[in-house]
Amino acid sequence: MRPMPKNTINVPFVVSGMILLFLIAASAAYIPVGAQPTTTYSSDVNKELDDKIKLFFDDILRDNLTKAFEELFRNSSGSEQIAAMRSKLDEAKTQFGSFREYERINAKPVGKDLVFVRYLLKGDQHPVVWTFTFYRRPSETGTLSTNAWSLIGLRFDTNLELLIL
Repeated sequence: MRPMPKNTINVPFVVSGMILLFLIAASAAYIPVGAQPTTTYSSDVNKELDDKIKLFFDDILRDNLTKAFEELFRNSSGSEQIAAMRSKLDEAKTQFGSFREYERINAKPVGKDLVFVRYLLKGDQHPVVWTFTFYRRPSETGTLSTNAWSLIGLRFDTNLELLIL
């Protein structure tokens, strides 16, 4: 292979480099019509939902079970489950002893309007895994929703393997 003269430009190399730069810039600038930023679980949402859950657990630790469930399900569907859940929690308390403390395990957003939050409620003999499912109705204008979060699902279980899923 013979050496290139000093003032010669390798045209295929320059053209392929320019095409690559163009493709990178074009793909970074592409936003589909009507697309919104993919904001998910912000620290404000994190605090709002965690504060609601902490009030719930604080009432449980004070043995105010009815108040805990009524406050948690306020403005949410599923309030008809309160009596059944309270009864199951009473059974768990009998089986595992008094509840002493709670700890947030994780929060998993699914898109920008659905969040699963897991806590561990620690009893004398055994912990209980709680999973809270919150949903925020989308905005009618297509912008980021400012609608309130509502609890659409609540589950508690002694199956600790749920924590690794």
